[in-house]
Amino acid sequence: MFSLLFCCVVFVCMCLALFSRARLARAGRFFGAVCLLVFFCPLLATSSDRLRVLTYNIHHGEGSDGKFDYERLAGKIVELRPDVAVLQEVDRGTKRAGGVDQASRLAELTGMNFVFGRAMP
Repeated sequence: MFSLLFCCVVFVCMCLALFSRARLARAGRFFGAVCLLVFFCPLLATSSDRLRVLTYNIHHGEGSDGKFDYERLAGKIVELRPDVAVLQEVDRGTKRAGGVDQASRLAELTGMNFVFGRAMP
């Protein structure tokens, strides 16, 4: 269990190293949220001692067929049954996503909670 936590913390630290100084404040909030998830999710586990983490680049919601299909994305997330899903390229009210709050929409469709960490202004 310690090695899993150590690997998660190292991964997050490496991701933070990619941010410029101007983005470190926002990255700090993201890091805090990830730390909370990594350290407290195992306490909530009852059926196994494994924490299933999914990382998924959703490419701002657009599939390889050029369609925005949130039900399809949510179906894939649910199919993989993660305890924690870390999504990249999630838009929140942007023009390219048609103004959709993708984090909220995917949380609603999957029945999961979400924490949004903005990476771009």
